[in-house]
Amino acid sequence: MKRFTTLVLSVCALALVFAAPSAYACRAYAASDFVRGDIKSSDLNDYAFIYDSAGDPWGCAGAARIKLETKLSNTPATEWQKWLSGGSVTYVMAAGLFIGAFDQLTPSLDAKIRDVAKNYQFDRQRDINGNVTCGFDSFKWQTGNTCLEDYAMDASAQAWIAAYLRHTGRVEWTTHRAKAITAMSNMLDPQTSCIRKFDPNAPKDLMNRGVCNGTYADLIAVPPTGELVTLNHGQQSLAYGIGQMTSFGSAVVGLDVAERSFAKTELLADRLGMIGYLFAEASSRSAATGTNSAEFSNNGCYLLDAGNFALIPGYPCYDTQFYAGNHPSTLGTPTPYRADNFKMKQLYDRFAFSRGGATGYMFDRFNDIFLTGPNDWDKTWGLGRKHFYFSIGSYYAGAGPSVRPSMEGMETYPGGIKRGSYWTTAGNGATVTLSGTSRTAGSLANMTLVDGNGGSLRHGDTVLVKNVNGQHWLATNGGGSTIVTTAGSGTIFTIHKVTQTAELIAAGDQFYLRAPSGHYLTAPTFGGNVTATSATMGTNERFTLDRTLND
Repeated sequence: MKRFTTLVLSVCALALVFAAPSAYACRAYAASDFVRGDIKSSDLNDYAFIYDSAGDPWGCAGAARIKLETKLSNTPATEWQKWLSGGSVTYVMAAGLFIGAFDQLTPSLDAKIRDVAKNYQFDRQRDINGNVTCGFDSFKWQTGNTCLEDYAMDASAQAWIAAYLRHTGRVEWTTHRAKAITAMSNMLDPQTSCIRKFDPNAPKDLMNRGVCNGTYADLIAVPPTGELVTLNHGQQSLAYGIGQMTSFGSAVVGLDVAERSFAKTELLADRLGMIGYLFAEASSRSAATGTNSAEFSNNGCYLLDAGNFALIPGYPCYDTQFYAGNHPSTLGTPTPYRADNFKMKQLYDRFAFSRGGATGYMFDRFNDIFLTGPNDWDKTWGLGRKHFYFSIGSYYAGAGPSVRPSMEGMETYPGGIKRGSYWTTAGNGATVTLSGTSRTAGSLANMTLVDGNGGSLRHGDTVLVKNVNGQHWLATNGGGSTIVTTAGSGTIFTIHKVTQTAELIAAGDQFYLRAPSGHYLTAPTFGGNVTATSATMGTNERFTLDRTLND
């Protein structure tokens, strides 16, 4: 385990409360081994319990590994294609990387997590007929549900898939990183949100967006000619606006862990602007001081009256569909979303995001109403939301990559090793050559890098290389001659990344391999033997890891 000390410091800095191991200390034990059928709530909590134990520095990673592998074994591929399944995907990927940091990420568990990444598909909320119900065009505005939440959860899932795939060396991590940025852009697209014009005489189109008749231009006009109205469940519900910035924050952390962090330049100006308007909408409707400090307004929001083309003022700003019967709470009944469920100020500070001119509540504190005791672990508002709203989506997101969670992949990297357009190949007791023009399952072009330091592969690590049958590469005389395969222990090489040496080594990255003699492995451009005979690092000494989701 490379960075155990960092992991302990990160978790302690987060001020998560862990006790010494006891009969119930490892929260993973509370997770069901089977699918509960509600990946948005009950299953989300199950995976949160596992995630919580996976990062516990007091010995719960083993319990998390067993629980995660068992639950994934009992989960069909279709579960990863449901609405909001991205929340559970986030925890699966993050738990796997925490487990890797404790050297317990086995090939079997890795394959199951890999399959979650392969099977995950983004979907939006649908009715019983399979029709998408969120959004505002084609009469959908009448349901009063923004798609912002759908895209936000997808952004989190895609970012954490990217993180897991990069730490395990797979080439698809770049595709999922791009998907994360696209989802972040979609959640902040002004067309995703409802903007209403102030002018009561402004036209409203029954089919196209209805009461949401404004545009981004209305928000940025001086003075504004319209306002943002985050609609969900037929009313203005701020938890589906500023609250979803915690999912945005989770995506930011996933990209931090992938070691290719989010940059503001990756979003268009209007998307960045919407980040500010989400803050301003909620800030002005939240109590900053007084008895009701840090609560959403009880009467400052709109109710959608679709039949009369109207937004009626004077309604609560929290989700009134949430019933206390689902969550016995020490705070009394009902327990609505609060402004201090979403501590977003640090994330806004980190990226210097606009706050849209907000002067009210600053989303600068967190009130833990989600987990009030052991009996609440399996409730709708439980650990699944707590970690999203606070530890991942707030603390780590705002703190930045310097204190990102310490996470690792595993030590073996099955796939292939290329030099240019050719793969290295080798049978047993044979010379390693550069002759493969393709790589199929079981072929001699399949090699495995084994990281001697354990965990994720990095510049400067020591590595062994094995052929498809498990024989090791051996540098004759420690270098200066041929590379052959042997049933013995093989040669320990040192890997040097060609560019971006501070980042992980994954598929597609070029590297050099240095033998104990100080010579670098080299091979001709058009095939031939691989030897450890080069004193310098040039084009012929650059190899590439070839590893995909099928490896």
